[in-house]
Amino acid sequence: MEGIFCYAWTIPVAVGLLLLGVVYARFLWHLQARWKSLFAVAVILYVGGALGVELISGWYDSQGGGASFTYTLITTIEETLEMAGAAVFIYALLDYLSDCVEGVAIKFQSAPDG
Repeated sequence: MEGIFCYAWTIPVAVGLLLLGVVYARFLWHLQARWKSLFAVAVILYVGGALGVELISGWYDSQGGGASFTYTLITTIEETLEMAGAAVFIYALLDYLSDCVEGVAIKFQSAPDG
């Protein structure tokens, strides 16, 4: 394949993400606006990096770009967006849980000798 679909895996992933969005739509719809926004930002960042920038990367690679400074820059942007999306998602989850759960206790114990 050529163009934005140079990396064929992007097509089934896009379909899978659409199905996942349908499955979680009811959950997201019932959230308060704060968490809807946080989860939406997380999804936009992560999917924008993982799928959106990957399409750009595929187009660049199919044009003969290959391993170059520009390709490395595109890949860096992709990975940065993915990590930012993951960080926002973790923050959104912890913020949501802090509203749902009164307290959390963590207990550390040493491993038994022997």
